[in-house]
Amino acid sequence: FVLEAPTASLILRFGDRFVTPAPNGGILHGTTQLSVYEHLAAQGFEVGYDRIPASDLPRADAAWLVSSVRLAAPITAIDGVELPVDHALSADLNRYLLSPRD
Repeated sequence: FVLEAPTASLILRFGDRFVTPAPNGGILHGTTQLSVYEHLAAQGFEVGYDRIPASDLPRADAAWLVSSVRLAAPITAIDGVELPVDHALSADLNRYLLSPRD
């Protein structure tokens, strides 16, 4: 099962649904991931948590590692298998993460 990176949270896109590993078993909520989820939900996307088998990774329509340092970094391949990159959404997420918020 997929967990998280040492300094980043994983977000996967499957259609209009975004999923990240459930915050249990040693996984904590990432503050950047929570912020991205607020932004995506405000745009009408479904966001959620799940137990994600590693075999689901190549099926993702897009994937990101998100953190306060790297922002939303698209994942381009996993174990040599290329993943689609949503350049427009990646740019939107990074604009949002860099914007001042109250």
